[in-house]
Amino acid sequence: MRKRAGFAAIALAGLALPVAAQAQSGSLVAQWGNQTRGESALPAVLGQEERAHYRQLFAAIDAQQWSVVEELLPQRPDGVLTQVARAEYYTHANSPKIAPEQIADWFTAGVDLPQAAQLGRMGAKRGVEYLPALPPEQGFARQPYAPKRILPRTVNDGTMAAAIATAILEAIKADNPAEAQRLLAETDWQLSSDARAEWRQRVAWSHYIENDDAAALELARTVAEGSGEWVAEGAWVEGLAAWRLGHCSLAGDAFSRTASRASNVELAAAGHYWAHRAAVRCREPGQAQQHLSAAAQMDETLYGMLAADQLGIELPAHAPPQAFERTDWEQLARRGNIRVAVALAEIGRPELADEVLRHEARIGPASQFVALSRLARELGMPATQLFMAHNAPYGTRSDPSLRFPVARWQPVDGWQVDPSLAFAHALQES
Repeated sequence: MRKRAGFAAIALAGLALPVAAQAQSGSLVAQWGNQTRGESALPAVLGQEERAHYRQLFAAIDAQQWSVVEELLPQRPDGVLTQVARAEYYTHANSPKIAPEQIADWFTAGVDLPQAAQLGRMGAKRGVEYLPALPPEQGFARQPYAPKRILPRTVNDGTMAAAIATAILEAIKADNPAEAQRLLAETDWQLSSDARAEWRQRVAWSHYIENDDAAALELARTVAEGSGEWVAEGAWVEGLAAWRLGHCSLAGDAFSRTASRASNVELAAAGHYWAHRAAVRCREPGQAQQHLSAAAQMDETLYGMLAADQLGIELPAHAPPQAFERTDWEQLARRGNIRVAVALAEIGRPELADEVLRHEARIGPASQFVALSRLARELGMPATQLFMAHNAPYGTRSDPSLRFPVARWQPVDGWQVDPSLAFAHALQES
């Protein structure tokens, strides 16, 4: 059983949406779905024969068919992906030993690929006399984060013995909340107020995920006797347990306290949203409306978006994604890593393409950062988008839409739900 405090999954299980969710016109996640690949300003880098060749070459590297790799590499010595294919071959853990001359020859084709540093170290160990300098990485400034559901930091004030803490966590991991509570009872009296709140919440949550709602409710209600950020987490468990037991009034009160005490905006929005649901069940429409409106104010959170949708509120376009334009390609196309990344995407190597593009963000001109971020979105490379969302060259700012990355993935049989909802939950649970 999954042991994460992933309230998004719990919440969705309790929702009964009358119709399939529809993406709002201001959606930050699924905008890409309105654009077909034919409309893209991104030209093809490889021809049909080149794609077939490189697919075969990279497949041979994956299969460790080194004789086939050695046969294919010389066939396109100046091809767009030949240097990166050689790098993957040379740095593979099980490839034949690479001679110093091969490494030195590799560097004659350029130094911009992300494998250059590793190959430089290999060359130095194997006696390569001359290794060119690698391009310097530019400095980055950290960028604001989107709201994220995280637990408070553990309380390290010395009142909880490390051995007992380890034993409690092991009992929780072993699906044994009763043993965890027994261990806690032996030391609860000597804990600080903040530590008491934390450890009672942890054990109460363990009861809850083991479906012992009565025990979870009983212990979670005592978390309020403590203090600090974990009190709101205890109220959250209290509300969830009371909800599953059918006590709408108790649940509503607990969720309301969650919303008022939470320092994490995602938890505050969740508290308001579920307090609304409890009030609806208890037939208190006035309170229900107040909590739903309060949740909708936190419109970058998961529950804030759900609340806004339920109220029919069009979310403000905080981060409308900008389309990749032909002028962006004209600005970027001269950079070798750009062509390599696009070509890798064309042959179905998105992870390596992501790595190359992320490396280009580190070593490329700061003036191209914005265009590069739009290319990452166009190619659907989530790791690069998140890296660029949280890091920008000094003097520039990241596009806020990058905090909601596009991934051009879909199930084999197509989407049965709005991809916005699927990606939102993936982001919430990551």
